[in-house]
Amino acid sequence: MEFRIRNSFTHSKFRIPNSEFLIMRVIAPAHERASIGTFDNASTRTGRIELLGLLACSVVLVFGLFLTYAARTGRPTESGGQPPATVNLQRLGGPEDLVPLLTMFAEVRERQLVAQALYRRAASEAPPLDHVGGLASVTIPAADIRRDPRLITLRARLTERPGADHVPALTPSDIAALKPQLVIRTREQYAADVRAAAAWFFVAFWIAHIVRRWRRADDDPLVLPVLLLLCGLGLMTMLALRDPLRDTTTASTFVSGVVIGLVLLVSASEMDFEASPLRRAVLAPLGLALGLAAMLLVFGKGPGSSGVKVNVLGFQPVEVIRLLVMLSLAAYFARRLDFLRELSEPPTASRPWLRHLRLPRWKDVRPLFVSMALLLGFFFLQKDLGPALVLSCVFLALYGIARGRSAFVVTGFTLLVAGFTAAYQIGFPATVRQRVTIWFDPWNNGIVGGNQIAHGLWALSTGAFWGTGPGLGEPQVIPAAYTDFVLAAIGEELGLAGLVIVVALYAILCWRCLRVAARAPGDYTSFLATAAALTLVVQASVIASGLLGLAPLAGVVTPFLSYGRSSMTANCLAVGIVLSIAKRRGPVRLHLHRPIAAVAGVLAAAAAVMVGRAVWIQIVKADEIAAASSLSEQADGGVRFEYNPRLLSAARLIPRGTIYDRNGLPLATSRPDEIQTVEAAYRHAGIVPQQPCTPELPRCYPLGGVLFHVVGDWNHQTNWGAPNSSYLERDRDADLKGYDDRPQLVDIVNRRTGAMQRAMKRNYRELVPLVRNRYRMSSPAVRALLARTRDVSSSIDARLQVRTAAAVRDRIQSSGLARGAAVVLDAGSGAVLASVSYPWPDARDLQHGVDPIDSEAGERLLDRVRYGLYPPGSTFKVLVAGAALRSMSTDETTFACIRLADGRVGNYIRGTSHPVRDDPLDTVPHGTIDLRRALVVSCNAYFAQLAIELGPRPLLEAASLFQIGVARTPTPAGLQPSLGQAGYGQGQVIVSPLKMARVAAAVAADGVVPAINWIRTSPGDPSGAPRFLSRNDARRLSRYMREVVTSGTGRMLASNSTAIAGKTGTAEVQDGHAHSWFAGLAPFDGDHRRIAFSILVEHAGYGGRVAAPIAGEIVSAARDIGLFR
Repeated sequence: MEFRIRNSFTHSKFRIPNSEFLIMRVIAPAHERASIGTFDNASTRTGRIELLGLLACSVVLVFGLFLTYAARTGRPTESGGQPPATVNLQRLGGPEDLVPLLTMFAEVRERQLVAQALYRRAASEAPPLDHVGGLASVTIPAADIRRDPRLITLRARLTERPGADHVPALTPSDIAALKPQLVIRTREQYAADVRAAAAWFFVAFWIAHIVRRWRRADDDPLVLPVLLLLCGLGLMTMLALRDPLRDTTTASTFVSGVVIGLVLLVSASEMDFEASPLRRAVLAPLGLALGLAAMLLVFGKGPGSSGVKVNVLGFQPVEVIRLLVMLSLAAYFARRLDFLRELSEPPTASRPWLRHLRLPRWKDVRPLFVSMALLLGFFFLQKDLGPALVLSCVFLALYGIARGRSAFVVTGFTLLVAGFTAAYQIGFPATVRQRVTIWFDPWNNGIVGGNQIAHGLWALSTGAFWGTGPGLGEPQVIPAAYTDFVLAAIGEELGLAGLVIVVALYAILCWRCLRVAARAPGDYTSFLATAAALTLVVQASVIASGLLGLAPLAGVVTPFLSYGRSSMTANCLAVGIVLSIAKRRGPVRLHLHRPIAAVAGVLAAAAAVMVGRAVWIQIVKADEIAAASSLSEQADGGVRFEYNPRLLSAARLIPRGTIYDRNGLPLATSRPDEIQTVEAAYRHAGIVPQQPCTPELPRCYPLGGVLFHVVGDWNHQTNWGAPNSSYLERDRDADLKGYDDRPQLVDIVNRRTGAMQRAMKRNYRELVPLVRNRYRMSSPAVRALLARTRDVSSSIDARLQVRTAAAVRDRIQSSGLARGAAVVLDAGSGAVLASVSYPWPDARDLQHGVDPIDSEAGERLLDRVRYGLYPPGSTFKVLVAGAALRSMSTDETTFACIRLADGRVGNYIRGTSHPVRDDPLDTVPHGTIDLRRALVVSCNAYFAQLAIELGPRPLLEAASLFQIGVARTPTPAGLQPSLGQAGYGQGQVIVSPLKMARVAAAVAADGVVPAINWIRTSPGDPSGAPRFLSRNDARRLSRYMREVVTSGTGRMLASNSTAIAGKTGTAEVQDGHAHSWFAGLAPFDGDHRRIAFSILVEHAGYGGRVAAPIAGEIVSAARDIGLFR
């Protein structure tokens, strides 16, 4: 056997047969290693280097903190205007100060009650309110709500939780709406808080330096400046993460952790750990660590509902456990170093393969393996696998250094990965499965809150290379940005350059710690310094890998950057231990130097991989990742796409364009100057605005519900997702915003339920330059984006719209009816001049939404002009007549109208035994008549026979020009059974008022079918438009329609001063009165501009009695405002 005598300077070997190892260490005191003069010179040099480093770092951090503070207190509002007036919750005069802000409650009594509850909370000192979000704890007793019927909103909330004793006074959306109008402190108070925190921060570091200079510390001059920079970056991030006037300030708590940590650092640096009894303590610290783990398992609590247990009595025992395990591992490996290096399991007859595979003796590693397995088992039960991963990596690295071989380290790491894989497969703990699932796909994983990595990637990609600037980003939208994802916040504000600096600082800290380890006075302190370095760097690597998508996310803090006093003090204590060892350093320990260098190489390779991944995210794919969408399950159970919140904030910087009518009157505007002059502009045009514009709403609609079915409502987006709706605000959204987010409806799978559903997906990539330059508006990319035209000129004539709406409303109401529609087209261009669906929604419908169960309210949202489908009755005879003129000679085509056996007027048609009857008021048979006379007298028998004579194909072809459905199966075979009824607009024919107006417009435009335009555009080339009739046939048909008015069913319009041509319709419906129709054109004579129109009144009976008079009023209005002469 070998006998070794080893001290810090000699290494001799002797062979003593039949004996065990005798290990002796001789530790030379510091005064024997150097003379007093040399020591003084070294300590002076160390102090000067540390002084210069602290000075340089302090200057940099003072500048950085000033920029962050200035940005947080002076950043402009999103709208670019003045910040809104605010109410200070700490200086309330009474509940009346809050009442005007509570606009989410409709009733005054409700506002007063909620204001009183909020005032009591704000005035309470147990505990004092330190952030606006604290108002979420305010509740109203359910008994009070039930007693007062005036509490409409609160009673509605109570019905959602019938068994509750209290109801929250404010919902999260209410608090979000109130937050810009409330503050918890003044700017002066915030400035004082920041100054105090910064002063304590710098004073603590400089006092630590002065004490070290006084103690003539000759350890490492770079460590304290590196810690100053790291902690300073953490402090800058804490300032950037909180609203200075509305949120809890975390800077003071962060600085208190730094102060306590520096006290422990200085104290620990004065200890001699190589001469300490701790160097022989293995079981004591490990047993204490197991006890703390058990206490955490029993009494621990965690954030939210994750089930992770990390806190006990306000601190995190895991930080103490990490230090205890570090001490225990260092003591154990130092004691067993020679056995682990030199001895292996001997081969036996049953295990001859051990001759070729050198494994450590089981008795040398058994105690530690069992203890570590127990500790890791506790972490599994606590569902906090981040510390388990860190301690496992530290254990394997220290074992590799002690053993001097890497094979078992690789095997151990493989087993560790296999263990986590098994946990993922069996689903225990659930956090492992969730985090691995999120890692596999951070953009679509079906987990509530599963977009955390997506938020981190959005932040990094937004920062790009240089970042948004200190305090100018939006790190507050990153989940857990002050703990787990502090690196994402730094990457957003300081960019890739900032992350590289952070990596460099950790690299320097690790290098200096491992350098101390290689020159430690003994094996114990060498392992201890190595363990300290690893616990710091592995923690940072684990959380950075999770953020960058290189590994599943693990719940560990980022040393010296994250919020938390427990971790800050523990990390500073670990660095203090390293500085203590550095004071007693000696020459390089050759038997440990190569393994430590190998560990350093592995860490350097890992750092290179992480930097490369950061380059990929923040440079190569930055724009693509910043604009990526995340599909995740929300708290309400819905699965929706989410987007980079910074892009959505940037979108609000772009003023939404104005929707004008064809004459330049604003129909929808967000511009303050237009809102101020809108009433005068309307009155100058002879129009009274239907709805006042109030500052509470971001967008003004002067015509209110009268134009809702055309324009829509961007403020509340009522009925926005209905498939049977078309709104300029929604459909021209890209033009109004000035960018195209390319909305598309996609099929998605709810991963929790497996159900298929549809969701709207958008792409905001065009806004990425605006996000990166939102405070540099002179940027060419920003100027180009903001310079785009965002106004939309509609085809609507506001004057005609108001007159048409009044005519429809008044006639329907005076007739005791309920619903109707009217549309007016420019016959030549197809431009929609007026479109009215009655009833239209009122302000309450738009503000509070419409209950889908309330059918009456839902009727007000239906756009009858475009999406109402009705049998057209006799108005369809215009299209049938056109189909005949297209396909056959009608001059000699006559059919008989006779008296039937029951006394009614009509005739039989081929292929059916049921007669076709005309209107009951037609008491005299029409006789044998031609097309002209049949249209004038609206003879059903004629048009039924004409349709049979034509056959289904010509009618299908004519109807297809206007996208009119004449049969459920639009084929000749599908139409044939109901062809006769289709001839006079019954059977399976359904049509919207807009399509009937388009038929009339084609007749007015000499047979050309106009394209319907809702946007004012230059007149197109009519040569490419489809043709319904030849010019002569169109004029012929219009003459017939004129005779309908002068001597037929529409003769009540004959006296109108404008010559009108048209066709009435009385459409029979099952179980109700017939619908009243009129479709026509005006003026009939002359070559000037013409309008075409269609009017429908539901269940109003004869078209000539209700619909036709409305047509007359519309034509008169069009003439009065100058649309034609």
